[in-house]
Amino acid sequence: PTTRKAVKHDKPLKKALLGLRGLAADFPSREARAEGMDEAVLRSKEFKAGDHAHDFPPRAAPPAMTQLWLLRSAVRALSDDRSLFAQKSSLLAEPDLSREVAKEMRSFYVQSAHFEPLLQLSATVEALSDVSFLWTREFYLELCDVVQFPTSMSLPWVLTEHVLRQRNTPLMPLLLAPLGVYNCCADAALRQHKQQHLYAEIEGELALVFEQVLFTLSEQVFAHCKTRASLMLLDPARLGGIAAADDGAAQALGRNWYAPLLAERTLVLLGR
Repeated sequence: PTTRKAVKHDKPLKKALLGLRGLAADFPSREARAEGMDEAVLRSKEFKAGDHAHDFPPRAAPPAMTQLWLLRSAVRALSDDRSLFAQKSSLLAEPDLSREVAKEMRSFYVQSAHFEPLLQLSATVEALSDVSFLWTREFYLELCDVVQFPTSMSLPWVLTEHVLRQRNTPLMPLLLAPLGVYNCCADAALRQHKQQHLYAEIEGELALVFEQVLFTLSEQVFAHCKTRASLMLLDPARLGGIAAADDGAAQALGRNWYAPLLAERTLVLLGR
């Protein structure tokens, strides 16, 4: 209705709306496009009374980034409060662009801000799931004036060591999650930085960390099972006092949080 009204009364808004229509509308054919942009057709009573729900079929391809940018810029310029089309030309006159239409345009402008990351969904997901920055720390190397940080200062190992120190707690099933950082930083080393020596450094650090994790975890699981088996032989009436006096016994009597971790059968690190 807004476009037809602007065309019928030959308002300055006509050119802007027709340009927006030609930019955004996905006409099914050239004939339909010529008819949809024809001012005489837009002025007709048949167009006003007709049903235009199926004028534009679903798009077969997404809009280009340039098209989306131009569309959002045009909508933003038209619906802005400082726009001449959204302001009254006189005290009693109504603006060419009604408040309801301007509100719908602003709503579209806000919602369309998410279109670009959605149109590039694979790249967006890859960027959001990339945690290689947790390992790459060249900035801090220059501040400390050292060539390489020791493994004990590596954030993946710090997080993994924290879980190991908690022993039989709800964090234990997530023990191997920090090691996924090495996958991201190894991929970044080869694809982004294209540095083979950086990949070799990551591979060497992962080998040391994984060996230490297996060694510490095996000791903890053995100690947990041994303590649990020993407590099962004691009088149940004495278990409450023992658990209150010994944190290790209390953890052994509680839920076995090692079980979900030991039930895992697949772990992919650096593609292996």
